[in-house]
Amino acid sequence: MTDENAQSRRRLLELAGVTASVGGLAALAGCASGTSDDAEGDDGDDSSSDDGTGDGDGKKDDTEESKSDEEDEKPKSDGPDRPVLFVHGGMGSATQFESQAMRFTSNGYPQEYLAAYEYDSLAFEEIQADVIAGVHERVERLLAETGADGVDVLAHSLGTQVLQSYLADPDRAESVANYVNIDGREADSPPGGVPTLALWALGNEDAEIGGAKNEFFEQGHVEVATSEEAFGAIYEFLTDDPPETTQIEPEPADEVTVSGRALVFPDNVGLEGATLEVYAINPKTGAREETVATQTIKDDGRWGPLEVDGTDHHEFVVRECNGVSSHVYRQPELRSNGFVRLLVGEPGGLTDELVDRGPDHTALVINRDKEWWADQGDASDELLIDETSVLTDATAPLEDGIVTPMVFDAGEDGETDVTQPVPAFQALPFLTGINTHIPAADPPDDVVSVTGVSRDGDGLERTVKVPNRPSDEHRMTVHLPDHEQTR
Repeated sequence: MTDENAQSRRRLLELAGVTASVGGLAALAGCASGTSDDAEGDDGDDSSSDDGTGDGDGKKDDTEESKSDEEDEKPKSDGPDRPVLFVHGGMGSATQFESQAMRFTSNGYPQEYLAAYEYDSLAFEEIQADVIAGVHERVERLLAETGADGVDVLAHSLGTQVLQSYLADPDRAESVANYVNIDGREADSPPGGVPTLALWALGNEDAEIGGAKNEFFEQGHVEVATSEEAFGAIYEFLTDDPPETTQIEPEPADEVTVSGRALVFPDNVGLEGATLEVYAINPKTGAREETVATQTIKDDGRWGPLEVDGTDHHEFVVRECNGVSSHVYRQPELRSNGFVRLLVGEPGGLTDELVDRGPDHTALVINRDKEWWADQGDASDELLIDETSVLTDATAPLEDGIVTPMVFDAGEDGETDVTQPVPAFQALPFLTGINTHIPAADPPDDVVSVTGVSRDGDGLERTVKVPNRPSDEHRMTVHLPDHEQTR
């Protein structure tokens, strides 16, 4: 990690009231000195972030070379025979493309035609030129691999700044057939003259890209990148035909494979040399029932593909050579998925510095790529830890755009207080800290129940049960889908 990157992290931690040494931050990846660069694989994904505002603030990108309305624009190219590249936003990764990728394959797209470019968004100001160069390399490689006449690019939030800068170069713009600008930068005209669809979320009702097709959704900033409704608009724009389905079509349970990357959050650095263990677990207890696979993670964080039973719950364990064990719990997979991200918070890292850890209590990260809203009356989301409802008007209001609640015993005093967020998290985008005491033991002697109820799910409860592992030795994440489908 460069000095500039370490300083970016220190600045953000200081905003949250945390003091951390540059030396400690430089050790984010433990003994794993992986990269955030793109590599070969099923999803062909690569590697950056925004300031958490989503860049949907009505500002035009100062780096874009403006085109007048009179200039010729490229004719729109249609058809599912082109690859699709996703570029994420601030604090993001390819996990925001996971559901949409499965919708694309449900409509006949080959898995190898879907890719993501991942980068370190907190260091974006320092590495912007490298990010744009990385996108260009990925576009060129997709063209070479597929023989297509162009790449369709989807960019979200900060990713729209990346793409609008990228498309300002006419030679680079020639390689992009269509562009989808998701709740990010405005522009006077379609960037680079490329046919453009602009999707906007709540708070950006009046935003637009001149000369483009603009659509507004009453959805959150992250939700508009991952939702079924957005997919329908994206697919029809890219192909000139509506999709056969906007659902994720389940595959036979015995035909499901998964693959992805294990990455430091939010740096998107691959955990080179770490060991991945995958277990089928008992959905009622979280206990391990069968070892599915054990692999050494590659230098870019890539792992898989693995054959899994699509009816099983799974625990993914990333064991690093610095002694850190990270556990990611996932519900049954609907279909093959090349964009599974195992996001790890490293000791001394951005999120780890803010979480109180100890041998007597469990800490949980709950991730869903759709905002949690708790202040919308009957149209609110719910999140229960055992019998405690931890989302409130204060911890997850609509205006805060919370995607990832972090539940832990703040102050290690054995008390629970969900009436207000943990103060240190209030300076950070997309995250909220919720003070909840969950007793732990080593070895575990109890089960923690995590239940999410979506505002759009007609009462559907998604429950994941995990052992009460102590937070000083185990980093635990529960991943809940951003859609409402089940097997």
